[in-house]
Amino acid sequence: MTISYDDALARLAADDDHVATHAQLLHVGVGDSTIAGRCGPGGPWQRLLPRTYLLHTGQPTHLQRMRMALRYGEHGHPGSAMLTGTAVLALRRLKHAPQPEHVRNVDVLVPAGRRRRDEEFARVRPTRRMPEAVRVEGLACAPLARAVADAMATVGTDVRGLLAEVVQARRCPVSRLAEELRAARLDRLPHIAQVLADLGAGTRSPVEAEARDVVEGCSGLPRPLWNPELRLDGRFLAVPDGYWPDHGVLLEVESIAHHFALPDWESTWDRHNRLDALGLCVQHITARQLRERPDVVLDRLRSALAGGPYGPLDRIQVLPC
Repeated sequence: MTISYDDALARLAADDDHVATHAQLLHVGVGDSTIAGRCGPGGPWQRLLPRTYLLHTGQPTHLQRMRMALRYGEHGHPGSAMLTGTAVLALRRLKHAPQPEHVRNVDVLVPAGRRRRDEEFARVRPTRRMPEAVRVEGLACAPLARAVADAMATVGTDVRGLLAEVVQARRCPVSRLAEELRAARLDRLPHIAQVLADLGAGTRSPVEAEARDVVEGCSGLPRPLWNPELRLDGRFLAVPDGYWPDHGVLLEVESIAHHFALPDWESTWDRHNRLDALGLCVQHITARQLRERPDVVLDRLRSALAGGPYGPLDRIQVLPC
């Protein structure tokens, strides 16, 4: 008697983006010999991870690779694994992560005690701290703060850039990041501890942290308010990088990378024009000036403060960050 499993197999492929495990194939009636034949030379399927198959020829998409890594990590226990690290950062389209299609290794969290070794592009990360998964593009993923902590070993030297991006884009509060980094014992590393301190103090970007170091390292300058919200007659006006409320002097650190996208960059300049029109003194400085000529930056700020006060200070309310 011929047993037809075509309909069940088609549903399985459609439900899981043409990814299937050995157990799933057996469940719908596909036998071992058929699996072996279809994954053999010239066959229509591919075995890219142990007992995990792609049900078509050709290159897998980035989502299929990540789904296969998940299925491999689950080891027959559906829903018991989740993506973490760089794969999650890529799926969330962070600028300090690679594009999803360029993720080489896919990190997968699994419960401690599960015996699964790394295979091909799947890297298994046993943990006793399994978080509750969130869905990103249909895949089970670790929450962003956990994924960031798990990615620290692979993001290279730009740890500050990654952490600042996550906080600046309001994707995750500093306290949550600090909690995960502390649990992973990464907050003991001096460079990570410094970034967390800067972000906790309100610093939104790497270059802004440099500006804070330069300004606060000069004993001859009064200390500004960092990232305050300014309101004019009760209506939102701006959130400058630094502000001297007794002088009407604003500090803006210019960086396209800090503002992420051209529309943000253009809106920043629109805001600057409004501030200038009010008579406030806006000091624009660049990352290059901060790094190469901090003395010139400080001289400009001294001169601006000495020439004040500027603008309608009685109409401006300050809400600290």
